[in-house]
Amino acid sequence: MKPEEIKTRLRDEMADLAPDRLEDLLAACDAQPQDTAPQPVPVPAPRRPVWKPLAAAAVFVLLLGGIFGYRALDKNVCTVTVDINPSVTLTVNRLGRVKAVDTGNADAAALLADVDLADKRTQDALGTLADALTDADYLTDADNTLLVTVDGASAARAQKLGKAVYDAAQASAQQRQFSAAVLCQQAADAEQTRTDADAWQVSPGKAALAETIALQTQLDTAQALSALPVQDLLVLAETYDVTFDTAQLYGTVSRDGYRSEDDVRAIVGGDAAVDPAGCTQELTQYGGQLAYRVRFAVADGEYCYTIAARTGEILDVQRPEKPAQTPDTPDSPTDPTDSEISISEALRRVLQELGVSLPEIRDVDVQRVHVGGRDAYHITFTANGKPYSFYVDAHDGDIF
Repeated sequence: MKPEEIKTRLRDEMADLAPDRLEDLLAACDAQPQDTAPQPVPVPAPRRPVWKPLAAAAVFVLLLGGIFGYRALDKNVCTVTVDINPSVTLTVNRLGRVKAVDTGNADAAALLADVDLADKRTQDALGTLADALTDADYLTDADNTLLVTVDGASAARAQKLGKAVYDAAQASAQQRQFSAAVLCQQAADAEQTRTDADAWQVSPGKAALAETIALQTQLDTAQALSALPVQDLLVLAETYDVTFDTAQLYGTVSRDGYRSEDDVRAIVGGDAAVDPAGCTQELTQYGGQLAYRVRFAVADGEYCYTIAARTGEILDVQRPEKPAQTPDTPDSPTDPTDSEISISEALRRVLQELGVSLPEIRDVDVQRVHVGGRDAYHITFTANGKPYSFYVDAHDGDIF
């Protein structure tokens, strides 16, 4: 069979398998009424895109992560304790918000009785606290120093928080025309320090500061030093070059509220009625206040005076015992006798006459003299910027 014949027979066989229905379809169309609209062919519903539920899931994950992330940031991550006399502890979260405020003593509770620092930005809370301390005269030109102890923060963050306290204190101080100082330290991770602080009724930060000073100076026990105000502690630390491993000082510690060494020498010399040349002076703690301990030797023996560093008050005196006098030895005009008043009594009478107090006077000088046949004390000093000079009878206290 030829190829052309094979093709024709295959075409015919395939036509039988798939019959031609064109004529039937045309006939059916002719039989339909002309005004009947063709029925729409149903369109299958589109498949829902896969990305939409995936996007919704992603939003949910982000929202959930945001919630847990906020909670993580809102956790209380560190504390900032500010000590001056009131002791105030702020608990700060990672967002820089104050979440809790703890008043460490009665002074702090009274200071913040009408002040709410919770939920404030840290910088705003510190500014409010600094203003409260300044308004209540806890932060002044004479007591210009704050102790800041940061617990639970890195060294970098602790330094940043300490600088924030200094900026707030300085802004408040400058409105009253003085400068503030801040010592910022990281809390020592020592259980013994916390135990000592509870026993001494001070903050752990102040206890740690007292322990550091006591260890490096050997002046007194840490417990005794912890009774001093923060200003006195930092004056001690500066005087004896105490070093701190994890602390930073911002500003300058004021000495305006303290007697100078010249003032102390004059007070001692006036009371002893001798020239305390070559005396030694050291700052120490005495009865819960900062004091000068002055030692010197003269012909009749050794003297040791303890003088309040702020007021100049004589707190304690150790004098050499006087030798018994023989009846045939006349008293020298300058030798003190039992009938004489002391230098401190003479000075007290002068101040009472003038109407000023001991802390108000400066540049005190007292000399034993013989004037007009009378044994007397010549007392000079300045008060409120004016010089004064008085003579006081060494026997009856008469001022002339």
